[in-house]
Amino acid sequence: MLCIACALAQAVAFARPEDYRLHYDTPEQAQAHIARLWHPAEKDITRLWPEGKVPLRKSDAPLKLLEKELNQSNVVATDVNDPFFVFYRAPEAGPRPVVVVLPGGGYSVLGLNKEGTEIAEWLNTLGFSAAVLVYRAPDQRKAALCDLQRTIG
Repeated sequence: MLCIACALAQAVAFARPEDYRLHYDTPEQAQAHIARLWHPAEKDITRLWPEGKVPLRKSDAPLKLLEKELNQSNVVATDVNDPFFVFYRAPEAGPRPVVVVLPGGGYSVLGLNKEGTEIAEWLNTLGFSAAVLVYRAPDQRKAALCDLQRTIG
């Protein structure tokens, strides 16, 4: 089973953003479907660089959210140039350990719900809080590391 999971992860890691096609009649239908899958509350979003001074900034292109069918609907993000994290607080009161979740995608795209929010929700059931980091992509490895360090800080 592990080998199959690794093979699938490798296949997804080398996918290009243009491979992610929307399968709807109108862009509005596609965006409505994406909004159902990826809908963090504004109060739970924390911008990493609120002053707008993003180090190692590569582009000003806006965030793109796309939908990819991989046995189930998966929202992927690309053109991440203003990184942020979404906080999922553990249901128990008091201080809880926090896990930073880094959605995968081979530095090209980020699998937001399958490798982000679903993992965070599962960690919540175990008593952990989670922060799903939407780090810079595509192909911004040094900037992504910078985003992770800022999140932990």
